Amino acid sequence: MTYNWGRKPSGRKASTDRARFRLRLEPLEDRLLLAGDIHTIQHVIMIVQENRSFDSYFGTYPGADGIPMINGVPTVSVPDPLTGQSQAPYYNPLISNQNDPHVRDAALIDIDGGKMDGFIRAYRKYNPSPTAVPDVMGYHDSRQIPNYWAYAQNFVLQDHLFSSSLSWSLPNHDYLVSGWAAKCTDPNNPMS
Repeated sequence: MTYNWGRKPSGRKASTDRARFRLRLEPLEDRLLLAGDIHTIQHVIMIVQENRSFDSYFGTYPGADGIPMINGVPTVSVPDPLTGQSQAPYYNPLISNQNDPHVRDAALIDIDGGKMDGFIRAYRKYNPSPTAVPDVMGYHDSRQIPNYWAYAQNFVLQDHLFSSSLSWSLPNHDYLVSGWAAKCTDPNNPMS
């Protein structure tokens, strides 16, 4: 069964919006669920973003703590050490784009003591060519990733969750499912 969740808009734009947010979901309306009772939870599904920041996918999601904006224009920017200019986040219609470097040192530069303003600086450190154009400030929205936005609209969107390890994907996936990511000298003994 296909359900349209959320508001029920009307008109030509509404049919486009409904098509964009259409998901195949199991109907929960047929069950009696007591509000606030943890025992009513039947499934926990985690969708992990691979090599993406929260702001890259949900920075403009309504109500999320994402990219600060006024009238649809970002109010923040980060410096580019090569050009001396600052670059604000921008809408990127391409679903494929460059990645920020995947190493611990680049993550520390990105985070910059909590200021979260080192993305272009990290890019420049690992891509020093003056002709390289950083593609690390672009964001997407429901036009490229309608399913992710529909999940956020209908379920839970956690906007303050960060990776456990300043590393590449595998250690972070290990953390996600087990709470740690270690190399054991004896593969049969997790405490080695």
